[in-house]
Amino acid sequence: MTTEVGAAHMGTNDPDTTEAGPGESQHSRRAIVREGVKLAFVAPALATFFAGTAYAGTAKSCLVRGSPCTTDAQCCNTLECQAFTRVCYRP
Repeated sequence: MTTEVGAAHMGTNDPDTTEAGPGESQHSRRAIVREGVKLAFVAPALATFFAGTAYAGTAKSCLVRGSPCTTDAQCCNTLECQAFTRVCYRP
């Protein structure tokens, strides 16, 4: 007696593939999971790489609040270099 699952796999050498019906994909579940696992490992590495390169130009290019300074240009956008104490502060 042939079951539905057995009938779907008849005539194929690969037990993970089935003939695709209307609106179905020919990819096996195992192949889809395998590609998903690869993507799960590669995506965070790529995201970290591109995030690092995007912020590489801005990293430590300005002084934060409380840092010693000599000009306003050294302090980050919203800060100024205080004339008396020579530290970056928020006016």
